[in-house]
Amino acid sequence: MIDGHNDLPYAIRLRHGGDLDAIDLEQHQPHVHTDLPRLRAGGVTGQFWAAFVPSTLPGPQAVSMTLEQIDLIHRMIERYPDTLQLARSADEVRAATGAGRITDAGGNPRDVVQYIAHAREFAQQHARPKATIDDVVAHVEHIREVAGVDHIGIGGDYDGCDNLPIGLDDVCGYPKLSAALAERGWSDDDLDRVRTDNIMRVLADTQP
Repeated sequence: MIDGHNDLPYAIRLRHGGDLDAIDLEQHQPHVHTDLPRLRAGGVTGQFWAAFVPSTLPGPQAVSMTLEQIDLIHRMIERYPDTLQLARSADEVRAATGAGRITDAGGNPRDVVQYIAHAREFAQQHARPKATIDDVVAHVEHIREVAGVDHIGIGGDYDGCDNLPIGLDDVCGYPKLSAALAERGWSDDDLDRVRTDNIMRVLADTQP
């Protein structure tokens, strides 16, 4: 599974002022949706860490905070080199995955990141409270009907929202989503497209 959006860096900023000494991501962290054990349990092999900043910030302050968040992401990757690895191309993602590491694909072209950000805004505007995993399945199947299975990717927005679907309470819930789709008759090939192959195709098509 390659997750297209996760706000753990912003959660670390809010809770710990960006101090990575204050949170051990190798241990279960009950106050956030994401830590390394749960990423592994969720089958997440690639992660787009979001350098989120509030839209209400004035320009110079927003730029400064964005750079601080990017620095936090890099420090987080450097802190856990046996588990996390920065990837700037589809080939680097494959190599890191083959080595058993979770890749941060945030080093890829800006238009990919903008595409994911716009998809997130749409999801937030159309989100329903107390959704369930069945609602997520229905949305995914609707997208398949409208755009085709080759145009679906997953971005959980974990640690960036409060209302999460029942059954997808944190990053280790992704196998439940895969199982729910399989029960609806989705083939292994189509599930692989949704979980990894589609995003990998976009990365390969947009890399320099």
